[in-house]
Amino acid sequence: MSRAAPAPVAPYASLAPVYDRLVGDARFELIWEAFRRSCRHHRIGFRSLADIGCGTGRFLHRLSRNPALRLCGVDRSAAMLRVARRRLAGRGVRLLRQDMTRLALPEPADLLTANFCTLNYLTEPAALALALRALAANSHCNGYLIFDIILGGTTGRTPSAVRQLIEAPALHAVWDIRPAPRFEGTIVSTFTCLHGTRGSNCAQEVHLQRWWPAATLLPALARAGFRVLGLHRLADHAPPGPGDRWVQVVARRG
Repeated sequence: MSRAAPAPVAPYASLAPVYDRLVGDARFELIWEAFRRSCRHHRIGFRSLADIGCGTGRFLHRLSRNPALRLCGVDRSAAMLRVARRRLAGRGVRLLRQDMTRLALPEPADLLTANFCTLNYLTEPAALALALRALAANSHCNGYLIFDIILGGTTGRTPSAVRQLIEAPALHAVWDIRPAPRFEGTIVSTFTCLHGTRGSNCAQEVHLQRWWPAATLLPALARAGFRVLGLHRLADHAPPGPGDRWVQVVARRG
């Protein structure tokens, strides 16, 4: 197959239909169990929840088993929201297309979540500060924030350039992963072809992540008005060690 020429598209415009097969299915249960552990450990009760960077809506779909909850999902990708709308049809979940740095929920939420490393896609300090302030402004006083993130500034080894070849029914993908040049993080270039009865649809996307050090992230949360209650490893809820990168943060406004 030639890698010639599809024009680049916006992040997730081509990946949305296959995102769960490629990423979401493998990581969802880990994130869900970490969320449940943190709610139990920190005694977090809630009647309303907004999931920021909700993607294909898997997290909200699981929560919607409780019909008493008021649920809202926010994402800036129209393609991901189309998948979420199909998944959540008839479940009373409100979906909004917004940028998290300009978040404006219909009403403040008891609990805000941001799963699948959403905050790592904020690559400039000003954007991180804006997003955290927006999260605080859309949270009830004493409301909670739970998110997972890849931390920088640890002793974990930064990955070298890697190419992943992915073959699945009706799918061919090549992912090139390399270190970001300006800061600690990664650039992921994806070339994805979906094959159907009407031929193949191929597109290229570029995803940039910044791995924020705890020494930057935690003071930024405090300046936005959040008090950090816990920093946990995803796998077992233990405090992260020097080499642990993927962690969950639990914070409370006020």
